[in-house]
Amino acid sequence: MSEDPVDVAPDFEAIFRSLPARCLILDPSWNIVAATDLYLESTMTVRDEIVGRHVFDVFPDNPDDPASNSGQTMRASLMRVAAGRVTDQMALARHDVRRPDGEFEERYWSPANIPVIADDGSLQFILHQVENVTAFVKLSHADTAEVRAPSGNDLERLAGEIVQRRTEVAEASRHLKETNVALEVELEQARRVESLGQLAGGVAHDFNNLLGVIMNYAAFVREVLANATDGPDATQWESARRDIAQIERASERAAQLVRQLLLFARREMVQPRRLNVNEIVADIEALLTRTIGEDIELHTDLDPELWIVSVDPGHVEQVLVNLAVNARAAMPNGGTLRIVTRNETVAEEQLDAHPGLEPGRYVRISVSDNGTGMDQAVKDHAFDPFFTTQAAGEGSGLGLATVRGIVTQARGHTSISSEVGFGTMVSALLPAVDGEAVSSRSAPIRVAEGGHEGILVVEDDEAMRELTRRILVRGGYAVHTAATAGEACALMSEHGGDVDLLLTDVVMPQIAGSELAEKLRSSNPDLLVLFMSGHARPALSARGVTDDGIELVQKPFSEPALLARIREVLDR
Repeated sequence: MSEDPVDVAPDFEAIFRSLPARCLILDPSWNIVAATDLYLESTMTVRDEIVGRHVFDVFPDNPDDPASNSGQTMRASLMRVAAGRVTDQMALARHDVRRPDGEFEERYWSPANIPVIADDGSLQFILHQVENVTAFVKLSHADTAEVRAPSGNDLERLAGEIVQRRTEVAEASRHLKETNVALEVELEQARRVESLGQLAGGVAHDFNNLLGVIMNYAAFVREVLANATDGPDATQWESARRDIAQIERASERAAQLVRQLLLFARREMVQPRRLNVNEIVADIEALLTRTIGEDIELHTDLDPELWIVSVDPGHVEQVLVNLAVNARAAMPNGGTLRIVTRNETVAEEQLDAHPGLEPGRYVRISVSDNGTGMDQAVKDHAFDPFFTTQAAGEGSGLGLATVRGIVTQARGHTSISSEVGFGTMVSALLPAVDGEAVSSRSAPIRVAEGGHEGILVVEDDEAMRELTRRILVRGGYAVHTAATAGEACALMSEHGGDVDLLLTDVVMPQIAGSELAEKLRSSNPDLLVLFMSGHARPALSARGVTDDGIELVQKPFSEPALLARIREVLDR
């Protein structure tokens, strides 16, 4: 196994609010972005009433007291920070605070303004921090006839408190800078995921069309060669048969790579069910055994009282297979692969160890090996897309990235622990749900009976349109094809009585498949519809084809898969 997650950032705003310092965060226009609780308490203000407002609208000078000039001093300091990008320590200033009764109360601050600089050198924020030295100033200026003159101990104590507060503020400033760096790292990771998701979604449609054509025409040739190899000239066709098998395997690997990209970017279609993860582990145990090889032992430790989760069963299978493949690479000389399932309750106080989760019940799936393990440098990038420690051509670097994408999409959390020479364990927490589990076992694709119904195929890609027509004709259907919505409407006007099902692509140049289906159904209400698409989930959602009850076949599809899906819709 390779590869540690960049954990979801903690709630830095909550951390900032609770700092033991009087601080404001201002944007470059001097609007208040955030305030600590202690600052609000000291200034007798309410967060919702000051955040988002200009600092001088919130804290104006007292117009009835010319000596109250802190606004002018503050403005000059902010201008110096903006110009020089350096901390400006302001002189001791009087700042009158407006009480709830509308009267002003005299306060004295020892303030400083600290710039927060972005990577490009621009001013991102200004941290305004103050120390309340009102008591010290009043003692210093008190009329000795009315107030006891401060003793040396009093002054020493107040001076010590000022020093202590300044130390706390300096620490708070350092912590704020560190958290800002962490936020930037998290933001950059989110940008990378989004960029990759847009790329994957953009290429998925056209690429899956191409793969569908390659896979199915290779299958047609394989069928012909299979008949030829049964004849007297079988030996001369054997090499061609092997070549076709290689083409099919390569196209299947390409299709899986596209799917992994969409899974990682959380853009693949999701069909969650309430299920017991133990059932999935049991179902693919034989597959995992073949995947890891004879020199690696597979052990399972499954909680018999495991809670139910709501996930796509195919996605859970993908998680287990990806982790098994990574484990195999980490145990080149053999070893042990262990899969464990457990119930786990995450309490409020445990959320720091499980960033991004909410308190509640979870099911933990842990996959561990006793292989080579990984050092901290590798762990830091373990979940990055395309990061791999395997030799060139032996891994895509999407294994753990895909796992993380799947689990995050299911509102779960992934973690990794590893030590060089002792192995690796990857764990996934999935939210538990109420209710009974349904079977995770998908019905096998059956060889569909030949049909006789009429089908209208609408597909703008010529090669894909011809391939689909050929598959359906081989299945016995009466087929009409159209490249555009206009052609489809014309064909329905002419042959509408003979068309039982509309098989349409979702993404087309002139009109979306959902709009075309709605238009044709307005005059043919009994028309059945099956959508086909190799596009990513957001594109389908934008075109209104991910609602419950929508029939969809994903590209690239095989001949048996398409015929079975067609038969299922028609028979239903």
